[in-house]
Amino acid sequence: MNLSELSKILYDFEDLHFDPIKEIKIDRWNLWRVIKTPLYYHIFTKKSSGAPASIKKTGVSSLLLKKINSTFRFLLHLIPAIIKRKKVILFPFDVEKTYKNEQGKYVNITMDIFADKRVLQSYLYMETSYLGNFKKPALIEGDLETDGLQTGIALLAKTLRIYDPYKKETEKIFSLLLEYKKNKALDFELELVTIKKWVYHFYAEFIFYKLFYLLTNPRAIIITDQLAAGKVAAAISNNIRTIELQHGLIDEYKPDYILNKKMDQIRDSLPLPEKIGVFGDYYKDILLRQAFWKPEEIIPLGTFRMDLYRNKISSIPPKNNRIISFPAQWNSFQELSDILTYILLNFKSAFTLYIKAHPQEPPENIEWYRKLAEQNKDVVKFFYSEYNIYEVIASSDLVIGFDSSMLLEAVALIKPVITITSKTSPRGVYSHIPSNNELRECIKLISNKDELSSLLNQYNDSPAFREQWEQLCRKQSEYICKSDYLNNCRDLISKVLQ
Repeated sequence: MNLSELSKILYDFEDLHFDPIKEIKIDRWNLWRVIKTPLYYHIFTKKSSGAPASIKKTGVSSLLLKKINSTFRFLLHLIPAIIKRKKVILFPFDVEKTYKNEQGKYVNITMDIFADKRVLQSYLYMETSYLGNFKKPALIEGDLETDGLQTGIALLAKTLRIYDPYKKETEKIFSLLLEYKKNKALDFELELVTIKKWVYHFYAEFIFYKLFYLLTNPRAIIITDQLAAGKVAAAISNNIRTIELQHGLIDEYKPDYILNKKMDQIRDSLPLPEKIGVFGDYYKDILLRQAFWKPEEIIPLGTFRMDLYRNKISSIPPKNNRIISFPAQWNSFQELSDILTYILLNFKSAFTLYIKAHPQEPPENIEWYRKLAEQNKDVVKFFYSEYNIYEVIASSDLVIGFDSSMLLEAVALIKPVITITSKTSPRGVYSHIPSNNELRECIKLISNKDELSSLLNQYNDSPAFREQWEQLCRKQSEYICKSDYLNNCRDLISKVLQ
């Protein structure tokens, strides 16, 4: 079961069982909407082999001391946050601070621009660690480290699980899921205790953030990849405006963003942001396909890095060979390692290969890529996850990958793209692109090494073929990612804060 198939399965469940699920609530919030996204990632992680080490295990040394220290720091810095009463609270996605800028500082690719370029004059930057660690030095230092708040949320959630005030509701949704799984002969594992964890974490977060917002009194929050979180529900309850910024790919059934149009009947019970800022009109069109979202709720913004790199001459020294870049994905390691080995055996004199590690790449994968680059120094270069992937893509002539969002962003940078089928993505990035969309003309789908060999030979030997391919990408560039990100964001925020 791949991600796109799983997305459709959950969408169909929502459609088939709308009448019973619309009545199941936690407080005023629809319980199905609360668990839908964590259920999606839970099933995918369980079904995927080679899950990243960072997901499987975390350090436990001095865990109690860390929690005590983080709670103390949070309370200490909460006082000035209450006094200053900032207009907007920023909630960055914790794994997005993945690369360093030229000054050696870690950058959150989505949120930091609001502070660094003064899109916002008054903000409170909420920083959450990733696996207990904060990336330092950072371009924008957090005003509040939320780990201390998370400790309180976790304790309350655990207490709620003991008293189980929503026992009937969680058992009802669990029963519906089991019935659906049986009727559709679906193969995934799910336990009631897991659903309870998601539900009570949401409810505990909702309670804590209602209080937090009362103390800090913001006018708006900006979040990334947290559409149905308790903090969003709390903001809605406190009449605080909410903006979600797109992170990664959105396809036509992605459960984070896509809701069945029937769910509009219970919109007031859905913890959803008021506005969603997407990369471009391509993603807006996808969100509007199922007729739940309204056009005025979806705002194409672009991205700051896309604006920067569209016309930027790469700082990576050029090489004689044409450069192919590979945005690695931890769940397609075996397929990528096979492809890299094949190209080195058959096209070593024609191409230079750039490999960029995924932020959640397991150490054993990184070591394999590092050794491959070391053994083939003249034609292979490996970039760790901290390196700016846009720098890699901008310096490339061709991009090859599986179903990464970077493949679409490469097209926006006018780079021809090849998508490869894999176990987790049997249709490559085509799984996320509507079948009638012209974007597919820019991205060539291959399923075996013979097809890859033929395509690489044609690309290498025919200038006319290369030029035609690039022209197709140029035609789609603005559609995928809108230009003028900073001014688009300023316009959106000024309207929200009116």
